[in-house]
Parts: sequence; structure tokens; C-alpha cells
Amino acid sequence: MKQGLKLIAWCWICFSTIELLAVESIHLGPRPFFLVEDMDESLLKNKLSQCVGKPVSKRDFSIGHRGAALQFPEHTRESYLASARMGAGILECDVTFTKDRQLVCRHSQADLHTTTDILAHPDLAAKCTVPFEPGDPPSGKKAKVECRTSDLSLAEFKRLQGKMDAANLFAATPEAYMRGYCELAHRPLRNSWHLDDPRREHCIVQGAWSEVYSRVEVSQGGNAL
Repeated sequence: MKQGLKLIAWCWICFSTIELLAVESIHLGPRPFFLVEDMDESLLKNKLSQCVGKPVSKRDFSIGHRGAALQFPEHTRESYLASARMGAGILECDVTFTKDRQLVCRHSQADLHTTTDILAHPDLAAKCTVPFEPGDPPSGKKAKVECRTSDLSLAEFKRLQGKMDAANLFAATPEAYMRGYCELAHRPLRNSWHLDDPRREHCIVQGAWSEVYSRVEVSQGGNAL
């Protein structure tokens, strides 16, 4: 109970600070317009298109789901700030816990291996529930690894940096796994190959926007700001 109240207090201070930054000027950026333009022709699309160029302001109905998802790594300081600057009146924060029972903002208890740079820290990677085991594309063997928030103390967790959720499931090294794309013939192969490309089966990419590796701070409760 005390931990829950403590997190609420942290988040209130954290989000209030962001809100102050967002009040002065709201900038939607290009993504909302891209999404509208990508919609099928409909009355809703026509109505939304009429909003282009009109003044915008913060609204409580607008919720920053884990921050500005698909633009910045989720549950990071940068993601929260971006969503507030785009007019989010509420920031949604999933909660999990560290090894020393400290509450932090994370989407999942077991996603550090795909959403942070934990594998770039040998001492922290060694603490993972399932340490990294390399994959082997020719044989079809996938890499194995699972790193949980509860594997680390709060101090260790604060050393991590967030990245877009992605992984090269057939990577032979931790570095290749974190990059989120396959390297064959010394060039990156994205996850948009033609389905008939024979190399595609040897390099499956997990996660969206896999080529983006944003090194930003992971959110620890209210301390991330």
C-alpha cells in the first residue's frame, strides 16, 4: 500500500512537471496527419482532415499510452515529454517491480531484452533469468534470452537506456540481437522483404520500427524526469 501511494506521488510530480511544459505550446508533429491520410475514404476521414491547420490544445481525453508510442521507446522520459508536448492530458504508466521491490514504469515484467540495452552491459546481462544464447540461421535455431525487471535492483535498472521494442531472433551476438535486423552480406536486411526472398526465413525480426535504436533514459517511477 505504501509503495503504491509512493508511486502515485512520484507520478503526480512527474506528470505535473511535464504538463507545465506542454501548456505553453502544443505541436502535433507529422504522425497524426500521416495516420489520417492513410485511412480508407470515409466520413470520419473527411471530418478529421478538416482539422488540419486548426489550433490545438491539451485535452484530458487525449491519453499518452506509455508516452508517445511508435515514435519513442515506451516508458522513457523522452516518450512522456513527447506525448505531453503533443497535447496529452493524461499519461498512462504500466507498473512493475525491481529485485529490491521498487516500483518502476514498464509495460512488461519480462521485456528488458527487447526494449533496453541490457545486453550491452555484461554484468547486468549475466543476471537475466535466461542468459543470451546465440541463434543459428542455417539450422533454424533461434536465439534465447529473457531479462526481467525483477532480475535487477533499482540502481542497476537506472543504468539502462531504452530502445524501440525489437530483436533479431536469429542473432549470433547480443549486439545483433538488440539491433533488431539481420546482417547478411554486410548490409542490413529490413523486415519488408518480398515473401519469396530465400534469406527472409533466416532472419526474422520481432517488433515494429526495428531499425530504430533510440538511446534514451528508461523511466524509473517519477525519477526519470
